Amino acid sequence: MKILSCAIELAKSNEVIFITNDLALKHIALLFFPTVESIADEVDNYCGFKEFLFGSDEEALNLFYSNLNENNLNLLPNEYLIIRNADGDIVDRLCWTGATHRPLKFSQFSSSWFNVKPMKGDVYQQFVCDSFLNNKITMVKGPAGSGKTLLSLGFLLD
Repeated sequence: MKILSCAIELAKSNEVIFITNDLALKHIALLFFPTVESIADEVDNYCGFKEFLFGSDEEALNLFYSNLNENNLNLLPNEYLIIRNADGDIVDRLCWTGATHRPLKFSQFSSSWFNVKPMKGDVYQQFVCDSFLNNKITMVKGPAGSGKTLLSLGFLLD
């Protein structure tokens, strides 16, 4: 509303084109401006992890592990990495700290209040638990019914 108030004040002496990607603000601004333009939100493809297939290239895998302090895979800080072999099996899980790749650090937990245990083979739940232990804020995103709230509360109550 402060942005809209400033635009209304500015429009008294200047021509103003009001542009927003906020749908509610757009409808309110239409009460004061004849045209309000919308901008499309950028698509954010960030999902918190990247998967990398080394396949059978042992030389590339050895080069990667001998240079864990280099970010050759262009990861963001606190972004997780799934390394797969030629068969598609997960061979390692790491997290880029901004300075080095570190192995995941999480413990199995069990909450008797909700009867919750993270699935041992679910790498994505392992990422969430590792993030709970290593970050002040963890945002969990996923489809309805995937266990986001249950996992978070189970970890908290453990």
